[in-house]
Amino acid sequence: MSYFLRITLILTLLLASFTAHADTDPRMVFKVLPDENRGITVQDLHRDVRAAADMALPKLWFRIVPDYAQNQIPKKVKAVRFLKRATPTPEGVTITFNAKRVFAWLKSNNIPSFDDPAEPVAQMQTETTMSEPIAAVAKGAYLILMVHRHASLPEQVLFEEDLKREPRIADLSLRQVNRDGQQYRLRLNGSDDQWLTLWFKRRGLTLSPTIEGWVAR
Repeated sequence: MSYFLRITLILTLLLASFTAHADTDPRMVFKVLPDENRGITVQDLHRDVRAAADMALPKLWFRIVPDYAQNQIPKKVKAVRFLKRATPTPEGVTITFNAKRVFAWLKSNNIPSFDDPAEPVAQMQTETTMSEPIAAVAKGAYLILMVHRHASLPEQVLFEEDLKREPRIADLSLRQVNRDGQQYRLRLNGSDDQWLTLWFKRRGLTLSPTIEGWVAR
């Protein structure tokens, strides 16, 4: 193979890989790691990607299906029907689901999702009538965190992992991605949210409270 053809082939493969990842909804991507309690090793995950996908599926439902609709999801649905890609890693397997299949299946089963226009933007696990986010924080509610910034998929994943590692975060899940940025569902440990302002400031963003939670720019 000539040098020119070799370079052309490499560039074509790189472009195909970039396009595939660019078209991936980041909410559909999960890192599946070994589970010592269940005796599941890295080798087990590499050998059985179907089982790895089944381990990721409950996390997908939690991420895109409202809490009140979780019990509408059939227990025996197999994750492989939604599987788009399974990528072995040294730590485990990265599972990527097919967003079109996922949302089409939810719609066909009349299960609401956060992509459903009928689903209110401010859907929370715990209702609150107070206007300040700190009041909802005190009740342990899920609030909305809007991050207005343009980031690549790797940058977004690193940002989410960094925030999830923060011990004062009880739960964080990506809710929506649009051209303005990302929207998350966030629940804090305890009622103190003052540290969030400093956390975002260190990353070059300004955090402001809203009725639904916070917005970072």
